[in-house]
Amino acid sequence: MKKLSALTMSLLLSLGVVAANANDNDATRGDTTRGNQDASYSMVDKNGDGNISREEAREAGINSERFDELDRDGDGQLSQTEFRGQGDRGGNNNWR
Repeated sequence: MKKLSALTMSLLLSLGVVAANANDNDATRGDTTRGNQDASYSMVDKNGDGNISREEAREAGINSERFDELDRDGDGQLSQTEFRGQGDRGGNNNWR
């Protein structure tokens, strides 16, 4: 009986540790989608000027039509906000 109780107790403690780790991972992970978008933006912004030119976008596989959809202010460059598709009419972040 003592072995069963010890085994049960060990199992319950193990489950508690697993649950606590899962919660910690959720809390520290943050918004990984945005982090991935930021990394993608940096990769496309080849010259590092903080904007994506039409040429940089083309080299990254973003076609002209999609570039025009994302370029909300019409300045011929994509800001990071535009690149993420915020304010995009359809909410569609599909580049091609």
